[in-house]
Amino acid sequence: MMKKLSIYAMLAVVMSACNMLAEVETDTLELLNKANEEMVFLASGGEKTVVLVTDSDWTAESDAQWCKVSPEEGTAESAKIKMTVEANDKAEEREATITVSIAAKSLQMKVIQREKKSILLEEADFVIDAEGDVFEVELKHNVEYEVEFSDRVSWIREVKSKKMSKATHEFEVEPNDSPDERSVEIIFICEDEDIEEVVSVVQKGVEKDSGKEEEEEKYFMFSVTASGTDFVMPYISGGFTGYVYWGDGTSSPFSSDLEGYRYDNDTEHTVEMKLSGSSEDFVVEFKDIKGLVKVDLSNM
Repeated sequence: MMKKLSIYAMLAVVMSACNMLAEVETDTLELLNKANEEMVFLASGGEKTVVLVTDSDWTAESDAQWCKVSPEEGTAESAKIKMTVEANDKAEEREATITVSIAAKSLQMKVIQREKKSILLEEADFVIDAEGDVFEVELKHNVEYEVEFSDRVSWIREVKSKKMSKATHEFEVEPNDSPDERSVEIIFICEDEDIEEVVSVVQKGVEKDSGKEEEEEKYFMFSVTASGTDFVMPYISGGFTGYVYWGDGTSSPFSSDLEGYRYDNDTEHTVEMKLSGSSEDFVVEFKDIKGLVKVDLSNM
C-alpha cells in the first residue's frame, strides 16, 4: 500500500511541474528579430512588418497618429504586426513608441522617422527703394545649398552670409537711377535633394519731382568687350550720370573723372555702360583701349 502511495505522490509532483512549465510558457513575449527594437524610416514614410514570439493573445498600440499599427490585437497563431508611417513634411526628426502587451508583460519598439530635407525661407519677397539698400534673407535648412541669381545682373550682390542650421544672407542693392522698376530672383538650390526656394527682389524706379519742369532724360546703354588686366574708359561727353558695370560683379558710378579699371586676371571682360541725362548730344570716343574685341551699340 505504501508503494502505491509513493507512485501517486510522484505523479502529483510531475503534474505540478508540468503546470508550472505551462505557466512559464504562457508568459512568453519577445521579438523574433531584435533589430526591430528600434526602426528607422525615411521622411517619405513606408511600411515594415515585425514578428512576435508569444503563446498568448496580444494587443498593440502606437502613441503617435502618424505611425499606425495593424492589426491592433491578435493571437499566438497570428503574431505579425505591420507598421505604416506617414510622410514627414517637417524639418525635424520625430519618434513614436509601439507597445505590445499580453496579460503578464509588455514590450516596446521605438520608431524613428528622419526629417524632410528642406530650405525654409523666413521671407520671400523684398521691395527696395530706388536709393538702394542692404537687406537680409533668413532661412532654416538641413541640406547644403548654393545661392544663384535668375539673371546676370550687377546692381545686386551678396555681401555676407552666415550658415548654420539657421542662415542669414546679406545682399546689397545699388541705387536705381532709372524711373523703370527692376527685379531679380535669388535662388537657394540643393541639386542633390532637388530643392529650390526663390526670393523675389523688386527695386522701385526713381521718382520724378512733379513740381519742377524737367528736361526729358535720355538713356544710353552700350558695352565694350576687351582683353587684358587694364581697361581704359572711353571719352563720353554730354554730362551723363549712371553706372559702369565691369563684368566681374562690381560696378562704379559714372563720372567724367573715371579713368578705368584693373582686373585680377588677364582675361576677356565685357564692360556695360548704363547712363542717363538730358543732353541731346552723346559722343563716345574710344582711345587707348588695349585688347579691344567688340563694341555693342545695339541698346543705344
